[in-house]
Amino acid sequence: MMHQRIFHLKAKIILAHVRMAILLSCAVPLGVSRAEEQIIVANTPNPLEWVAWLLGCRYGVGISYEGPVFEHPDDLVDIARMSRPTLDALTNCTPSSDIASRYCYFPARFTVDPATGEPTNILTAIREIVTEYNKSDNPGRFTVIETVAGPCIVGTSVKSRTGEWKEVQPLLSQPISVSVSNATNIKALEAVLKAVQAQTSARIVPTTLRTPRGSITFHAEDEPARDVIARLLTHPEYGGTGNRWYLFYSACPPGYGFQDMSTERGYVPAPLNTWPWSMVGNVTHPDYHGESAAPVASPDDAPPPVIPRQSSGR
Repeated sequence: MMHQRIFHLKAKIILAHVRMAILLSCAVPLGVSRAEEQIIVANTPNPLEWVAWLLGCRYGVGISYEGPVFEHPDDLVDIARMSRPTLDALTNCTPSSDIASRYCYFPARFTVDPATGEPTNILTAIREIVTEYNKSDNPGRFTVIETVAGPCIVGTSVKSRTGEWKEVQPLLSQPISVSVSNATNIKALEAVLKAVQAQTSARIVPTTLRTPRGSITFHAEDEPARDVIARLLTHPEYGGTGNRWYLFYSACPPGYGFQDMSTERGYVPAPLNTWPWSMVGNVTHPDYHGESAAPVASPDDAPPPVIPRQSSGR
């Protein structure tokens, strides 16, 4: 009888220890908050650009985006017809052609510290988002490259016209040489983009809402264009804060759109379309049949109007 009581007592002590261990493993120490998940839902062309833009505005970080050259018809949309383009339309572009990146649905998930409401490490958050995107069926595969101006989401792989994945050389990875002396911010940027065009024969259409200012002098010798642009946008005479850039490709007419912007913390933009070709309204791509959702900034929880992209212009 005594041995049975001792056995039951030991069993109760062991069970109590197991319960305590489980409780301790699940408990959060005092002063430490659990991370909370945030979601940014994109239903736009180039969804990672929208995510980068909104993250930058929300947390005051300059996050840039460089889209690749999409080739496969499933990754594109004929804007005039709002349908998948034919191979013939891609091969024989006309002056009236308007084929660009299709609309995509992508929920970007990341964690924030509930005490601050911000990611503990914005670079880690961006990399996790890009990793999840690369597992989706959306166009392209991307990586994150660090620059002196902040992180940049860069396209590295696309589907060929026959459907096989292939690696691509990002346009702004091209080494360039350029010298600028006593130039305004706009003239300096034009000089850099002209150097990229001279090395690649790519057509680049730049746009900016900045006011010409500054007297910028700098030199680059056989340096990746991305690094040159990052140095220029962080030059004290360039103007603006948290400057970033966006590069998009148009399949037809073939060429790139380039835009530089400043980051305004707290400004939440409306859902936008790809500049400069896909200005057709916030319309869901015909090949997508899921729920259309985007971050809402209106106090009445109504979708805000589509507005042109703007920078601080400082």
